[in-house]
Parts: sequence; structure tokens; C-alpha cells
Amino acid sequence: MRIIFLLLLLPMAAFTQVVKINEYDKFIRQRRIELEPLPILATTTANVSLTYHCIGSTFYVILSGYGWGVSTISADDRLIFLLSNDSTVTARSTGLQSYEINGIHNTFKHQYFISLPDIEALSKYSVVAIRKYYMQDFADMKVSGQYADNVQKLSSTFLQELRKGRVLLTLQNINVNDISRHIGDSVRFCSKVYSTQRYFDSSENIPTVLNVGAKYPNQQLTAVISKEDRKSFGNAPEALYDKKDVCICGVVQLYKDKPQIVIHDREQITVKTPISLAEVAMYMGDSATVYGNVVSGEYFSDREDAPTLLNLGAAYPHQLLTVVIDGVDRKYFTTQPEKFYLNKDISITGKITSSNGKPQMVVHNKSQLTEISMHVAAAGAIQDGAPAKKIAKENRSAAFPGGQEAWKNFLIKSLVIPDDELDYGEKKTVVADISIGPDGTVDRYTITQSAGPVFDRQVISLLKKMPKWIPQIEDGKPVETTLKVPITFQRVANPSR
Repeated sequence: MRIIFLLLLLPMAAFTQVVKINEYDKFIRQRRIELEPLPILATTTANVSLTYHCIGSTFYVILSGYGWGVSTISADDRLIFLLSNDSTVTARSTGLQSYEINGIHNTFKHQYFISLPDIEALSKYSVVAIRKYYMQDFADMKVSGQYADNVQKLSSTFLQELRKGRVLLTLQNINVNDISRHIGDSVRFCSKVYSTQRYFDSSENIPTVLNVGAKYPNQQLTAVISKEDRKSFGNAPEALYDKKDVCICGVVQLYKDKPQIVIHDREQITVKTPISLAEVAMYMGDSATVYGNVVSGEYFSDREDAPTLLNLGAAYPHQLLTVVIDGVDRKYFTTQPEKFYLNKDISITGKITSSNGKPQMVVHNKSQLTEISMHVAAAGAIQDGAPAKKIAKENRSAAFPGGQEAWKNFLIKSLVIPDDELDYGEKKTVVADISIGPDGTVDRYTITQSAGPVFDRQVISLLKKMPKWIPQIEDGKPVETTLKVPITFQRVANPSR
């Protein structure tokens, strides 16, 4: 019985040895986890292995080997896994990566960004095939038997190690004003980058610093991008994000008594401030909102993926941005989008990627693509009995959803009046400045007129519950705005008098 028991344990013990490192790195102040590579292809002419590693909350999948997939890959080249349930998982190259030439086999070791939901999918389903893109071409590999199981088991083991290392903390959506209460937490928040700084070479790790919530030295949080990660941001993150509204996710750390988040890749930061077509090429790899005019469009029904292409800023091949609607997603859009959106101003939200050296954005549903409302100008609207061609873009102020009545009901439902702090008939007013982002989110708030700590706390609690507003529109585009919101507390008169 003892021998049988040992034999049963051996396979499990052997598999646990794939964990190479799971430790907190004091130098980079991040949890580092690495797994040993496991083979996914082994023939007389080719050998390919796969593994995972992470630095903090940034996850990577690494493909290495020889005989298959040996080529130089570009930034954003894809690695696509076809799963047994017919779904796919996509990882993206961390940058330009080459291969090594030697006398026996040319070998490669290529690293890709991968998201947590995609790792979870790989842990649930077997991998049927892998497609690796490189230099505008691709190679396919069939994966079967024990090798398909290897990917699934390796993914499950990686998730277990993430839990052990407390990397898989629940991502909390927070207000940047509360950031100091979340040291050690994995968070997501939206705010403005007020100033940036690239340190001199004498500084440790030569970091780029984004000061969030206020200018240095009064910033609420410091976002840090190391020298080695600058290449992921076009080597100019201090220019990309300065004075921009952004959303950031990551683990909050404390450095010299200030909260900070280390940003390793563009997946951790989203640009909320709309960007123009003229600057769109600078934001390759970013998720952003772009505004522009559709100059030409075409539906390629004869191609395998049957895409619809909308060219913004200029007609093909001089377009500044191409919006791509895959054939499988075409049904989710207006009939014949290539004609419906032609010559119209639109806003597009999504991730900016590169195709043949040109910026593109793939949209999957209608909510990502919006026609900007226009109306005929009041002055000169009729010329010679025909509508004037001159049009004015829409302008409107920010508004609480549902109007004044909805605002009143929100206050009644959400505001607690501290009666013991007020005499009968007494009023106290707190005034707050609130910043409403282009997407309607109340990003920041400041108490500009205090009525005392008790009343201020009630107002702050109210602002944290605030729903999205209808954003301010200027020249047809949603923009950030700041409003003064007075909130009055009143204790009704004593009915006994």
C-alpha cells in the first residue's frame, strides 16, 4: 500500500515543479512569479515550449523554441489560441523581438502581454491550435493530446500561484481621493495627469513620473514607468499623458509616504480625453476615444473575414485612421455602415493598433461608434430656397440624468441630514466643485465652501454615489467641465410651535 501511495503522488509532485519563482522582489517592489516552460510541440524537426510569468499585476505568456515560428515579431503582433469550445484567446507582443542564429537551430524566445480573463479561459479549455503572427504573415500549429493538456494545466497552475502570491486581489473601482486608504490593493480609478517628469540618468531605474490628481509635490498618486518599460509607450509617456484624463489600474504601493502605482504596459492606462486624428499615431496600443470624419468606406464581402473599413481623415491609402468592423460583427451595426457613416463626423472608442504601419481600431458593437449630433445653423439656414450647407456642431451644458426632478430625488434618497447639528429652521450649505469627464463620470471633487466636518462628510459620501452625468458638448464633442454644486441642509421648523 505504501508503494502504491507513492506512485499515485509522483505525477502530482512532478507537475508542481513547474513553479520556478514566486517571491516578492525587493528591488522592483513587485511580486514576481515565473513557471518553467512546458512543451506544446515536439517533433524531430521542431520543439516549442510555453510558459507564464508576471511582474505585479502585469501578465506575460512566453513562447520559445526552434523549427516553428522562428521569425522577428513586431510590437502588437498577435499570438492567437483556438480553444476546444471554438473561442479564441489573443496575446500581443510586448515589442519588436528577433531570434538567435546558431549552427544547429535558429531559436526564439518571444514575450506577449496576456490578460487575466484570457488566462482563465486557457485554464478551462484545451488548446486546439495556435496562430503566430510575424512581419505581416503568420504560422499555424496544431496542438493535441498531452500538449493541449499541458497548456491547460500550466494555466491552472499559474492562477494558483497568483492566488498564493496575493496577486489576484479583487480589482476595486475607487475614487482617487481615497487612494491612500488602498495601499496594497489592486484598484482602478480615473483622474487627470497634471504634470509629468522624466528623471535624470542618475536616478534609480531612470523612471518617468506622472503626477495624478494635482501637480508635484501635491499629487494624490504617482504613476511610475521605468526606463525598460518606456519603449512600450513610444519612449515618450511624459508627452502622451500630460494634461490628459486617464484611467489607471494596478497595485497601490507606498513610496516615500506617497501612494504610487507602477505601470508596465499600456493595458494599465486608458486615455479618456478625446484625441485628434492628427495625433492618433502617437497612441498605438492605447485605448482611447478618437473623433474624425469618414472620408471613404468599403465592404469587402469577398474576403474570408468580410470586413467593413471606414477611412477617417483622408481616403485610402492616405487615411489617418481605419475603423474595422469584422464580418461577424457587421450585424450589430446600422445596415451598410460604409454608406451610413460616409461624410459624417463620428467618435470611436477602442484600442488603437497598427496594420501595415497605419493606425486602426477594431470595433465590435455599435456602442463603440457614435455619430456626432449636428444641427442646421440658425443664421443663414436657408439660402435661395435650399438648406444651407453650413452647419453648426451641437453645444450643450452638462446635466444630471433625468433633470432637476431626478436630482432632487437623488438628494432625498442619498443625503443624510444630521439633525442634532442643526437648530429648527436652521440652514447650512456646502459647495463642491465637481469635475465631469467626457464620458459623464464624476472624476474629482473639491469642497470649496465648508459647513463643518459633519456636513462635509455627508456631501463627500453623496458625491461618491453620484451616477454618470450627461457630459458637456462643445462643437459636437463631449469635453470635461467643472460645475459648482451647492447642497443645503435644513432642519424643518418645530411643528409644536
